[in-house]
Amino acid sequence: DEAVICVNGYHADGLQLTKDIQTQIRMFKYQHEKVMSIRSIAQLTMTILYGHRFFPYYTFTLLGGIDEEGR
Repeated sequence: DEAVICVNGYHADGLQLTKDIQTQIRMFKYQHEKVMSIRSIAQLTMTILYGHRFFPYYTFTLLGGIDEEGR
């Protein structure tokens, strides 16, 4: 609810990346019964992109949101 992701580049890779991120966020919410912070989503995005470094997603990703301090 507090994060927005913008993906530009190869359309299929962008869809897959956002689907992977949304799935991980939902799994976190059900397992921990709380909302993932924007810093955690940023770390998750970096981990997913690094995990695909040998067959990379051809996307440019921008993540924005509000952190715990309201910034």
